[in-house]
Amino acid sequence: MIFRIIEDATGAVAMSVDAPDAYRASLYLKPGQTLMASDGPLVIADCLEVASDGTLQRSADAPDLDLPFAGEGLALTPVLTEI
Repeated sequence: MIFRIIEDATGAVAMSVDAPDAYRASLYLKPGQTLMASDGPLVIADCLEVASDGTLQRSADAPDLDLPFAGEGLALTPVLTEI
C-alpha cells in the first residue's frame, strides 16, 4: 500500500512510502507529521505536491505543465498522527 507522510504545518508531502501496513510506514514518521494512506503510484518528486482538502494537489512551486503529476487528485485518508 502507498502511504504519504504529510507535514502538519504546511501540508507538504515529506515522503511517499510503499509499505505492507501502516505500522511499517509509520517508522518514517517524525513529530509534526501525519501518515496518510492513498491509492495510486509512488511519487518521485514529493516536494511538488501538497495535501489539501483531503487530496494530493500540485504545490505552488511545481512547474506549470499541461500534464497531471503522478498521484495528483488522489484522495488521502489519515491513518496516524502520533509516533
